Amino acid sequence: MELARLVVARPGLGMSMTAGAGRATTPRAAQRIWLGCAPVAAPLLAATALWGPRSASWTQLWQAAALAAVVAVCERWVSITVRTGTQSHSLTLSEAPLLIGLFLLPVPLLVGARIAGMVVANQVLRRQEGYKTALNVTQTWTETLIAAGLTAVVTGLALGVHVELLVAAAVVGLVVNIVGVVFMTVAVSSTAGHLVLGPARRAVWTGLVPAITSALVGAAAVALWAVSPVLVLAPAMLSVVLTVAYRSWLELVEANASHARLLTFTKAVAAAGDLDATIDTIVQETRTLLSPRHVAVRLPTSSDESAAWVGVDAATAAELDLLLEHEGNDGATVPPADEETLFVPLDTGWIAVSLERDSIRPHDRRTVGMLATHATVVVQNIRSADSLRDQAAEARHRANHDALTGLPNRQSLLTAIVEADLRGRAFGVLLLDLNDFKKVNDALGHHAGDQVLTELTRRVAPIAEDVRVFARLGGDEFAAVVEGDVSRCTLVAERLHLLIGRTTSVDGYDVATSASIGVALAPEHGSDPSTLLKHAELAMYGAKQRGCGTHVYGIESGGRALRDLKVSSGFRMALDRGEIDVVFQPIIDLESGRVAAVEALTRWSHPELGVIRPDEFIAAAEQNGMVTDLTRHVLHASLQWQRLWAAAGIDLQVAVNISARSLVDDQLADMVCSALSRHRVPANRLTLELTESSVVSDPSITIATLRRLRALGVRLAVDDFGTGYSSLAYLRELPVDEVKIDKSFVIPLVEELHTPPLLSGIINLCREMGFELVGEGIENATVQRKLTDMGCSRGQGFHIARPMDGADLLDWQARWRDDRHLSIVL
Repeated sequence: MELARLVVARPGLGMSMTAGAGRATTPRAAQRIWLGCAPVAAPLLAATALWGPRSASWTQLWQAAALAAVVAVCERWVSITVRTGTQSHSLTLSEAPLLIGLFLLPVPLLVGARIAGMVVANQVLRRQEGYKTALNVTQTWTETLIAAGLTAVVTGLALGVHVELLVAAAVVGLVVNIVGVVFMTVAVSSTAGHLVLGPARRAVWTGLVPAITSALVGAAAVALWAVSPVLVLAPAMLSVVLTVAYRSWLELVEANASHARLLTFTKAVAAAGDLDATIDTIVQETRTLLSPRHVAVRLPTSSDESAAWVGVDAATAAELDLLLEHEGNDGATVPPADEETLFVPLDTGWIAVSLERDSIRPHDRRTVGMLATHATVVVQNIRSADSLRDQAAEARHRANHDALTGLPNRQSLLTAIVEADLRGRAFGVLLLDLNDFKKVNDALGHHAGDQVLTELTRRVAPIAEDVRVFARLGGDEFAAVVEGDVSRCTLVAERLHLLIGRTTSVDGYDVATSASIGVALAPEHGSDPSTLLKHAELAMYGAKQRGCGTHVYGIESGGRALRDLKVSSGFRMALDRGEIDVVFQPIIDLESGRVAAVEALTRWSHPELGVIRPDEFIAAAEQNGMVTDLTRHVLHASLQWQRLWAAAGIDLQVAVNISARSLVDDQLADMVCSALSRHRVPANRLTLELTESSVVSDPSITIATLRRLRALGVRLAVDDFGTGYSSLAYLRELPVDEVKIDKSFVIPLVEELHTPPLLSGIINLCREMGFELVGEGIENATVQRKLTDMGCSRGQGFHIARPMDGADLLDWQARWRDDRHLSIVL
């Protein structure tokens, strides 16, 4: 069996290959093959010349001619093509003719017959290039001489005719296989420019069995020839049948493997993603599937974009364009010298695949068409998906932008306000209304009004750098969201006045434009979009009435809005400076009089407004997004004092109030855990108080937070019970330990002669449910005694003690203990 019948690309098309496409034979590689064959030919010629006899009979000449014809036929038609990369190698069943020739012809005549058959097959029938034929002739010459020498050794052993034939057949098979592998390695390495052993390893096992089988067929032919030349027809027919069957089997295996690779190709292309990645994947996977000389895809990625070939360099792309001009639109092949370039339609473009003509398998053309079909479906799906995405994006743009000006619309403005509020920073909403715009529409028509609006939109474009969003609400109303305080908002408003307050030319008329702007600040004037827009609109009407251009909502002397602003801005600075005081009000055990716990309360004295009520500055903290900072401040101060009291011998539980906004903060439990760890306070010494309304507002989130806190070991209490919306049945679902009865139920006990049934029912049910009960607002001894008789376990109020500083609590506790002991003695 002959190996390494090298078929390489012709100069020109396909010489420059992208990485991974394989390597075509270059002129330098062909030169290396010529230079390699020349020094080998000289010793081969000398060896042949020294080999006798140099004369032959007419019968031998006739036999040599017949043998040359058989070699030519085997080389051209009775062969199996094996592809390695972009190169192809023919496995021809020439061992049988070689073995027959060794026993019938002199060696010089055998060499001549085989070389003649090889030249006819490659130069006449295949029209191979010269250096390829030179390599094949050198290989044939080498294997013939080596086989002749080894066969002479075998026949000299006197093993018997039949044994000699079998041994000679094995020798011929091995020699042809080994020499073929060596020459294949030389050919592939010359093409690659470096040593390549992979194809040779595969060819050893691929060619060994067919080579020995073919040689055995030749041995059988020699044995039959000795009896009668006619009998040789039987093994000849058997060889043809075996060859055809073997070729069919290889083609079937290759076709199945090709189908599997086609499935892999389809999956890879479908998973590529966007169109550019899909084109690259088509190129790469086609190279893997077919090992072509080159593969290129020309596919426009958009309707207004010219297509370029992907996968080849500019020179090859230009040659592909020239070939495609003569191609037509039917997908037929363009026949160059030793390759075929297949052009197959791919959606709105083409895929070009160049294959070696000699290495094309029967199913390759069909495979190219199938992969193009699969790729077309994927490309069409991607285009459809891109089209749907573009339509969806356009629909979203129309839904959030004004059709006339292209500015964001009311929906976009509302979204921007919500996002600004979530950021927790100060911001303002500016509402702008054009002055006397109705006169423009009445005098010049609505089309003129539209021109004015479009021109003003162009003018205010630079303001986008200063605002979060600038939107058109409709008609002649515009709005903007500005991050910053009141000074920042008024500065942006003044800049808008400068941009708008110029004459606009419409239909030959000069139209003077101006605007009134109202400003509403968050959180001073609200935080939700509807409130801010309402207040900004009121401020805008105030600006129109005053003719002042810009007006900020609520900035009136002594007004509530001014006070809220001062409280809000002042609280932020007070908290940063540590001016928010934490005081503690004792909670006693009503039965024993023992001090059981304290509640942490906050106090703040504004430098201008004086003492600010806690509910007022806590609301400001929630609006400013600083309630978490306030909670952290109170928590650390309380735990620090608890640690100091414990060190002084007074181990008290400390209760800290938690706002509704803190309960929906998923970081609350982590903050509490960190504070407990920092101050080394046991978790059961901390009680977190929450209002029932804060739990009812969003139970799914708050209950999850409460469970995390309960898992830490922290005690939980419901504060001001009875003022919210929950019921005792609902309390059963909460992971709480304590219920604090609001003072509105406790204070009336001063004047009540009999126990109020509602309060008594609350206390009894809470005790049955296992809750600790704390009565708030104990103002005198009578109330304290009544709560004790009703079964309330703990209490707090001004009768017991007013809120005090943490340092004063030690002295108060000592006095309280002494007074309690004295009362017991008396």
